[in-house]
Amino acid sequence: MIASGCEPLNVRKTQQTERSVLSPLVAPKDGIELQVYFVERPRGDILVGEALWSGIAEGGGIDAQTSVRLRKAGFRCGLTPSNPPRQIRAIVSDKETGSAAQKTRYQEFTLLSGDSAELEAAVYDAPVEFQTPALQGESTRRYDSARCVLRVSAQRDQEGWVRLQVLPEIHHGESQVRRVASDQQWTFKKAQQIDELYEQRIDLQMNLGEILVLGAGRGQPDSIGSLFFFDEEGGGGSERVLIIRVTGMQQVDPVRADGW
Repeated sequence: MIASGCEPLNVRKTQQTERSVLSPLVAPKDGIELQVYFVERPRGDILVGEALWSGIAEGGGIDAQTSVRLRKAGFRCGLTPSNPPRQIRAIVSDKETGSAAQKTRYQEFTLLSGDSAELEAAVYDAPVEFQTPALQGESTRRYDSARCVLRVSAQRDQEGWVRLQVLPEIHHGESQVRRVASDQQWTFKKAQQIDELYEQRIDLQMNLGEILVLGAGRGQPDSIGSLFFFDEEGGGGSERVLIIRVTGMQQVDPVRADGW
């Protein structure tokens, strides 16, 4: 679900750095309007099982090599049209529920072209391990204090179309003061180490109204996808599904940096 107790979005803005008598104009940007659902249900719940995926074009809009890498890493991904099947309509019918058995978190926002948003999928206090595909078979990775984050970015592609990227990241270890890039310079902030999983990055073109669905594959309990979308604690555990819908585009008018 979207991070509770912390800011779910991590948006960085870029401004011109050339100095002049007047405060510089911020270049106009395209704003991509998104709806995001994080749905959590008990393992085996029909709403997040095969009944859901039967109405989704798995691998749609994603190149064949990326689809293979996603499957090997334990991710399941697909697209639905602007008029979604009833399975999708049922799973998002309650925008905000929070019972012990099922949770749905909903958020809508405008993401500026060139910026990104962090969606927190899972948090682990205990050390975690998972298998990752490698050239010489599988390798095991181990993390302490891991946070599974999906970094979402979007930009206008052409009229009515958006290019959406979803990059899985694992934030791990103790928070320490680290050197990071800010808007115009390097700065220092307290943060965990970040492993960016570029091999599993999703990059696809979406039409307005289309829906991206992302979850975990079956039969891969030690995979990266399971780490992001399965929770084994308590009873039979739970399963999460991420749903992102592109709802519109708008242009943010330029203003001077001081707000004039």
